[in-house]
Amino acid sequence: MGFLGGSLLRAAGTAIYFLLFLLSAAVLGIWSYFVAALVQSNTGLENQWVAIEALAAIATAYCLFAILLTCFLGGNKFFALIGVVMDILMCGAMVGVAGMLRRYVQSCSGRVNTILGTGTTASISQTFYNPRLKTICELQLAVFALAVIAA
Repeated sequence: MGFLGGSLLRAAGTAIYFLLFLLSAAVLGIWSYFVAALVQSNTGLENQWVAIEALAAIATAYCLFAILLTCFLGGNKFFALIGVVMDILMCGAMVGVAGMLRRYVQSCSGRVNTILGTGTTASISQTFYNPRLKTICELQLAVFALAVIAA
């Protein structure tokens, strides 16, 4: 492949990893808020909430590493093989995040079941900054959608 074709391929790979970095960072940020709210309210953490945060953190770190890898070491067969394996693992991680959140996929109107409480959408959560349950429900849907897109 010529110089221009290799450069375009490397730029496209970098752009895709940057998009995946943004998606996984958004999942990590939103979910970190939920975990902080649960810790602050002494509600208790389920293992799956910590697992979601850990998977999002690993995916974010890998995407940042992959951006640098494609920029500077693109075309090396050894690093390409490592990248393929890691891409498959990160896809599985995001599928896992979506799977753990599937029971919270719901309409955010009327009565909602969220990680920070259950009640009507106008109800106020008794946790960190007292957000409305409708906002929490919408953020949970956003995390689910971002995880599906990232997968």
